[in-house]
Amino acid sequence: MVRDALGHAVPRGWQEPPAWARGATTIVALLVVLGGWLLAMPPGASPDDGYHLGSIWCADGYKDDICLEAIGIADPSVALVPAPVLELSCFAYDGARSAACQLETLSGPLPELVATVTNINGQRPSLYYRTMHLLIGSGKDVTGAAARIRTANILLTTLMVALTAFLAHRRLRSAFLLAWVVAAVPLGLFFATTVSTSAWTMAGLSTVWANTITAMDHPLRRNRISAGLLAAVGVLMGLGARTEAVAHVAILVVTLGALRWWQRRERTLRDHAGRRLPRALRVSLGLVGLAAFVWLLDVVAPESADLDGAIGGFAEGYARLEARDIGDPFLAIVFEVPTLWSGALGDAWGLGVLDTPIPSVASLPIMGLFVALVAVGLQRSAQARILAVSLLLGALVAMPTLSLLRSGLLVYESLQPRQFMAMIYPLLGIALYRLGTEPPLVLGRAMRTTIVVGMTFAHSLALLVTMQRHTNGLLPGFDAVPRHVALGREPEWWWPTLPAPEVVWAVGSIAFLVLIVSVVRRFRPEVAEAA
Repeated sequence: MVRDALGHAVPRGWQEPPAWARGATTIVALLVVLGGWLLAMPPGASPDDGYHLGSIWCADGYKDDICLEAIGIADPSVALVPAPVLELSCFAYDGARSAACQLETLSGPLPELVATVTNINGQRPSLYYRTMHLLIGSGKDVTGAAARIRTANILLTTLMVALTAFLAHRRLRSAFLLAWVVAAVPLGLFFATTVSTSAWTMAGLSTVWANTITAMDHPLRRNRISAGLLAAVGVLMGLGARTEAVAHVAILVVTLGALRWWQRRERTLRDHAGRRLPRALRVSLGLVGLAAFVWLLDVVAPESADLDGAIGGFAEGYARLEARDIGDPFLAIVFEVPTLWSGALGDAWGLGVLDTPIPSVASLPIMGLFVALVAVGLQRSAQARILAVSLLLGALVAMPTLSLLRSGLLVYESLQPRQFMAMIYPLLGIALYRLGTEPPLVLGRAMRTTIVVGMTFAHSLALLVTMQRHTNGLLPGFDAVPRHVALGREPEWWWPTLPAPEVVWAVGSIAFLVLIVSVVRRFRPEVAEAA
């Protein structure tokens, strides 16, 4: 009997579309979804956009009318940039205020230069800023340059996801796509369409784990080489954009190394006959790889190569927390650390500068499905995957705990979910991935339907709230914090040449439905067994 993507019976004359058509559908749907998120918010909606745009403008040093030295200011990171670079974020931190203020601040005379903190002194990784500097043109059309940067990030994210899926073998491809789509809603989709450096976290670090596995396990040599190069590109993007990427890459190296080591430990000598490198050569290659990684850190991210000094200062930070009379400082932090993970799935923290709260009716299905998929994926799992997932969970606890202990701060006072969202992709992906010695992962009709309905509903609602927050602003709730949507109002801000917000929202929601259906169908019994 022939069945559709949800397992429902279809007419006998119907045939499964070819693989290239299914792949093209997935890619186009992802591109439309990201385009919907780009249009749902103006430039300036993500955290620290003034800093990121100023750093992009000054990425090539001091230039007339683009970036000038702030004479008389002692701080070497301060530079003069066009005022619209900062005025794009005029609506930030006030959820009741729409983005209409941009129309006023950007419609005046020629922009003046204003002082702002930038990365001109190289305190943070600069590869992202230098790359995006190529898109600003003359530097005077700030809105046009921001649109080009955001579009480039969308195309880059789509390209990295598409190439990763194309190079992977079928079991890994299915696990990677489902993990990526589930974990990206809503925070990942939000940042993938911004000018923030976190856009490269989505494009680069979210794909490294799958490309590394492909480079280790794919039967075709050309796929292994291509995936290895793509993994290197993802690592370079992460290290060239975010300071915490050093810790993320190190954790991925340890996790995937442990996965590979345990796999090899469980294989028989017959499985390795004629293919195993001499021990001395393997050790030499490992040392060369470690030396290359250290060199890359020194070149790409010199200021974050020591993990911002995370090794020292724990006793002092612990003492400061203890003096605040909060009980045991370690427990006070650990008890709240999971909110940094769930925040990536829309819970509690909100989007943007934390001024766009996602309703619980949207965040709960995402979190529930994430946990359910991890549990289903680990059922009767190989020990190698259990070890890898355990290492990732331990790292997700240790990273924020050690950082907060050192700084003497609690959760909600310093770190944010965007600094840890890169780790939830490999966690879910490895849980769903089936090794060659394991039976394929099959999801029943009820589970597939729940994923499609739950994720489509949650994504649609998150997109709607994001769009309403920027077109009209949100209404205050019982605590006077803007958090409620009022439909039917005339938009105060919108793109002048595009269809109405409702049309963009509907198209984005339908595109996500197509995307999640095309991904979930890979776990039908007949498709999974063919993989």
